[in-house]
Formats: sequence, structure tokens, C-alpha cells
Amino acid sequence: MWLLPRTPDDVSEGLEAKLNLIEQAKQRSREKTQPRRAPLHQHAGGRRDRWQWLSLGAMVAMLGIAIGLWPQQIVMAFPAAAKLYAQVGVKVNLAGFTIDHVVPRLEYAEGEPVLVISGVVNNVSGRQRAVPKLQLVLLDDAEQEIYAWSIVMAESPVAAHEALSFETRVPAPPEKAEAVEIRFVRSDEITASVSP
Repeated sequence: MWLLPRTPDDVSEGLEAKLNLIEQAKQRSREKTQPRRAPLHQHAGGRRDRWQWLSLGAMVAMLGIAIGLWPQQIVMAFPAAAKLYAQVGVKVNLAGFTIDHVVPRLEYAEGEPVLVISGVVNNVSGRQRAVPKLQLVLLDDAEQEIYAWSIVMAESPVAAHEALSFETRVPAPPEKAEAVEIRFVRSDEITASVSP
């Protein structure tokens, strides 16, 4: 069944559409009769694309290996990377020391309270290093700093994997003190917080 045109415009539009279809059919038949030739660069394209993807994959793999093997060097070069390592659970220790076995205790001397804080600093760097100064901070229950002081651990460098103990005293500590935070003055990467 065919629909009859209702206006003269319908007739002219119908003729134009038929002429376009005829022209398209002629174009297709011309394309079929001409031999197809691929450009020269297209023949090697499959191999080239494969090598490009393999190269990209190898570079990504090497970057992943470097990130996993040398976190300290990467954080030293790009300090913001420390947050990314922390998010995936990798602790990066730029100081080369850890603060362990922190024990705060309250003693009395001549009836006055004295806060005694002891602990151990370990050289975990695998090489001889100078120990940075320790900063101790007393915090209130809102973790606000209420009192701070520093101590010098050792004048000479400490051998690899050697531990040094420390003890410091605070006579008449602030009553609001709830916790102590200990960190290295040169680096804020290593922090130990304990409640007295």
C-alpha cells in the first residue's frame, strides 16, 4: 500500500528523497568496484598498538614496584605521599627511630606529685644516626596542649638497631593533664600517645 501525497510539497519531498536514494546506491556501487588499499601505516598498526600497550603496562608495573619497595625515598621526594601510604596502612618512618615502651607514672617527692615518663628510642634505620631531640607534650581531655618541653637523647650518633632509654620528670604536673604525646623535634612522622 502506498500513501498518496496530499499537497504539492509532499510530491517534491518524495521526489527528492528518491533521487537521494538513487545517488547513494550509485556511490556504493562505485566504492565496490574500486580496489581497497590499506594505508601503509595501518599494516603495522596492530603490532605497534600491542607494543605501546605492553610498554605502558610495563611502566605502570615498574611504578607500582617502586612505590612498594622504596616508600621512604618516595616520601622524601614527595612528602604528600605519606598521607597516601598511611591510607593504605603503610607507615613511612623518615626519622629512622621509633618511640616504644612509654610508661608515664605519678610519684611523690616530699608530698608533691612528680610525673615521671620513661621509654625507649630505637634506631630502626639500619645505619648509624644522630638521635633528634624529643619533644614531650601534656594534653588535656580535649587533646589540647597544656604543657611542653624537650629533652636531648644522646650527643653522639647511635648505632644501627641500638636502643636508648629515656626518663624525664615534671614536678607538679598540671591537674588537667590526661595524656602525653612524644615526638621528634625534626620530624612529626613518629608520635606516641599514651594516657598517664
